[in-house]
Amino acid sequence: MPARREALIAVSDVVSFTGSTAVGRGVVLAATARGIPVQAELGGQNAALVLPDADIEQVAGQIAGAVAGYAGQKCTATSRVIAVGAAAGPLREALAAALRDYPVGDPTDPATGCGPLISPAALDRVTRLQQDLPGSGGRVLAGGHRLDRPGWYSAPTLVEGVPDGHPLATEEVFAPIALLRTAATVEQAAALADSVRHGLVASVHTRDLDAALALAGKLHVGMVKVNAPSTGVDFHLPFGGSRESSHGPREQGRAALEFYTESRTVSLLRPARADRPGTGTGPGLTSQAPAPGPASVAVAAAHAGPACAGSGPRRLMPRRAAPAASAPDAGTPPGGCRPGR
Repeated sequence: MPARREALIAVSDVVSFTGSTAVGRGVVLAATARGIPVQAELGGQNAALVLPDADIEQVAGQIAGAVAGYAGQKCTATSRVIAVGAAAGPLREALAAALRDYPVGDPTDPATGCGPLISPAALDRVTRLQQDLPGSGGRVLAGGHRLDRPGWYSAPTLVEGVPDGHPLATEEVFAPIALLRTAATVEQAAALADSVRHGLVASVHTRDLDAALALAGKLHVGMVKVNAPSTGVDFHLPFGGSRESSHGPREQGRAALEFYTESRTVSLLRPARADRPGTGTGPGLTSQAPAPGPASVAVAAAHAGPACAGSGPRRLMPRRAAPAASAPDAGTPPGGCRPGR
């Protein structure tokens, strides 16, 4: 695989990669060695922070979908849930119930929320984590087992009580499983959220806008969702994380346009008029401008005086056709947000 990766990068003008942190490092090194632009979207170990004043029932449904939707196989999936203060008890009960009831089944069925894992190896890895939980002090609040049905299905799972160094507390598992943790204060919750090496996205759940914005300023992540699941994207907004979750410029929206565009700066010094004493001499600057059209850019003949003075040929600026109006994408729902990452 590294040979294929190197061969692909060797013939590329620009590289955009989405995948694991380990593979992404190799892609970044290879592209950087060639001196070509590179962006990499890597892993996530995303936290949902739930404050005491949050609507617990609504939050439980949102977080359950962010944990178990797509079987947790999204870089923006929620894998840690941090309950602050009095939110802990009600959230523990409501989220466990929501995950137990989360619809698992054939991904071609519109009613399905959680489909199978990507491979037998992925299912075996998650099953081993679940089986080892009692030995590490973990307690299963919901799920905790593979499902007895054809396919690579794991029950949506919520656990608590594992030590700080446990894989569920530190690594991207990429499965429908989340760790519930508690914090006495918002400051402790932010520290817990930032205690991992990734920093892609966090969700903050509260009725207090000031508290939400304060947390958004503290968390070391690239994106913060307020009263919304960590999953899903708005394609007109920049997408990316901090620390080991991303490298290089952001994806999507204007950021993507700029990443795939090579800018060129052209500076033009207007020649001095030969008939003006003390200004030196130089040939005039002329151009045979094409007829105005949608793609034409005309440069007028330069004369004496400031480039911005006067009108007509004394102005030196591009002539562009007005952009055509375009209809909204019929596939985009109101608000512009589609299911995504």
